[in-house]
This record gives sequence, C-alpha cells and structure tokens, in this order.
Amino acid sequence: MTRLEKVRNSMKEQEIDGLIVYSPYNLRYLANFTGTTGFALITLTDAYFVTDARYTQQAQQQAKGFHVIEHKTGWVPAFEKIIRENDLK
Repeated sequence: MTRLEKVRNSMKEQEIDGLIVYSPYNLRYLANFTGTTGFALITLTDAYFVTDARYTQQAQQQAKGFHVIEHKTGWVPAFEKIIRENDLK
C-alpha cells in the first residue's frame, strides 16, 4: 500500500473529502518532494501538487501520482479552483 493510499484510507475512515498538506516534512513523506516550496491537496480520487515556477520541473520528476500545477498568482487561487472542480467541502 502506498503512502497516498494510506492517507486516503484514513480520510475515508474520518469522512474527510480533501486534505491540504504544506509541511516540507510531510510533502517529502507523501510526494518524495525535496524542494522547499510546495503544497498538496489530496482527495479520495486524486492528488494535486501546487508549486511555483522554480520547482515545477522538480515536482514533476519527484511527486509521482500527483497532478503538478504551477501557480502564477499564489497557491490560494490554485486550491480554490481544485476545490471547486472537485466539489470539496
């Protein structure tokens, strides 16, 4: 079982439909991302990794299983879009 699968199982048990991860330590654990700037949003069916242009290529290489999104106007608008598109509460 992958780390993402373990997180999703825990989310199901706790009836959580979305989880935001921003700690560099937790991003390293979940996404194998070694950069210093990034945020993840995990849903029951998808995983998104949001970062800026400095780390986009690195995230694409390291964050396997995540949709990598490069934000240009800040991570909040990027997450708002993901939350809206996935109908998260």
